Amino acid sequence: MLRGIFGVVGLVLLASSALARPPQLLQPSGAWVPLKSEHSCKLSRAFGEGKNRVVAILERPGPGYDIKMMVFGPGLRSGPAGWNAQSSFLPNTAHVFKDGLSARTARGDTAIQWTAVDFAPDRALSTPIRTVKDFADFMGARRDDESSAAAAVTGISVSEPGGNRLVLQSGAMDEVHRKLDECGREMLRGWGLDPVAHNRIVIRAVSKRNPKELIDSRDYPVLAARYGGEAIITARLMVDAAGAVTNCTAISDFAEPEMEQLICRNLSKAVFQPAMTVDGETAPDYALMTFRFGIGP
Repeated sequence: MLRGIFGVVGLVLLASSALARPPQLLQPSGAWVPLKSEHSCKLSRAFGEGKNRVVAILERPGPGYDIKMMVFGPGLRSGPAGWNAQSSFLPNTAHVFKDGLSARTARGDTAIQWTAVDFAPDRALSTPIRTVKDFADFMGARRDDESSAAAAVTGISVSEPGGNRLVLQSGAMDEVHRKLDECGREMLRGWGLDPVAHNRIVIRAVSKRNPKELIDSRDYPVLAARYGGEAIITARLMVDAAGAVTNCTAISDFAEPEMEQLICRNLSKAVFQPAMTVDGETAPDYALMTFRFGIGP
């Protein structure tokens, strides 16, 4: 009996030791490189070499929105393991991004995607917001938080399902943050929005209905059976000063055109509370809606 107990204790100690192993540290093997995209601003950087190589892509779909992050390469081990991966920008280990979707690339490597990451956690309200100017001041402070936190980054921590842990030793990311912002302003021009006028918006366009109510989830299982079980799709909606949708573009790394068409067909019916400037006037804007689809057991 004692022998059996000690055997169990030994297994527990071994498991704890495995969980406590330090993460693998991967040095950069190149600089941050811009990637061409008609839908968003992307920067890519490789870390490690050979079988340990991992590529990180940071993507911002437009000014004022969180960053989407993807990592992929032979240095990742989890494969298509669902929504269980986690990450954070070091040294801020308390600000964790959960629910990373783990999938396979066309080359067979693991790819993990997080739909929304940011350098700084949301700022707590120190005083009530009563006016549009109060809101503008709050958002300005929030942008300052992001810039300061990006400058303090030392690396990107990745925790895969199954316990594999990596640290991509990126160093400070203030230049990354700046380049994504600059790219975003150029994209606004391409979408027909004036970056200077858009910067005066303090209250963004918001759908009057829950976005989930606009998607008929009954259509998804049929498509999923054809294209694969899980997907993340982001839709960019152009919204005029009256709150009407004037254009929809669906964007996805893991979906087929038919699924993207389904999303835009439904979202084009949305009605928005229009954006408001610091002067209290309505203004044209764009809105992003991200949908995560999966098939339950």
